[in-house]
Amino acid sequence: MKRFTRILFDLDGTLTASAPGITKSVQYALKSIGIDEQDQRRLESFIGPPLHEQFRKSYGFNDALADQLVAEFRKRYDTIGKFEANLYPGIPELLRDLHESGRVIGVASSKPEIMARQVLEHFKIAQYMDFICGASLGAESEHMKGVDHKVVVMKKAIETAGGTDHCAMVGDRLFDIEGAVRTGISPVGAAYGYGTRQELLQAGCPAEDIADSPEELRKILMQETSL
Repeated sequence: MKRFTRILFDLDGTLTASAPGITKSVQYALKSIGIDEQDQRRLESFIGPPLHEQFRKSYGFNDALADQLVAEFRKRYDTIGKFEANLYPGIPELLRDLHESGRVIGVASSKPEIMARQVLEHFKIAQYMDFICGASLGAESEHMKGVDHKVVVMKKAIETAGGTDHCAMVGDRLFDIEGAVRTGISPVGAAYGYGTRQELLQAGCPAEDIADSPEELRKILMQETSL
């Protein structure tokens, strides 16, 4: 039998290499208050967690300023940045094959749901998805902590997928892995994304379920078991 019959995918860093659009939009937001940030590692820390939380964590901004910067970020990202990305090699073929094998597959992204759909349609992989779940655009959602934020989206995706049985969450950051553990599904790590193997291990992902490439991810997700 198939090891995983329901598979949830993160978007940024798992299906798409999205750093350029996100980091350039963070730079744009920071420049609006006179900060010229060139530290790429610091900028890439915004890939994954809620923006509001990361502006507070990285720069010590208060809620009001963090909200202001989220709004500035969206001015650029919502029009240009969301398409400044590339699919990881082999991802379209993997999604196609999973879909054709009868598995239920979908996206559980911290991105606003409408935006996640636009990105998937732009890269012509929405056709392989049975559903697309993302965050709401409300302030309450933005102000949630990273893992809590992801868990809300994942619970909705799990319900849409039909339950936790033989269900996996594939992601590249600790938020995805910890979210999987908290919701009772299997974590699968995408170490080719923006999180490290160590980060994924510490968050609770089994070493044998961490993929260093989309090719390795295929082997994990297409695996069958006699149990």
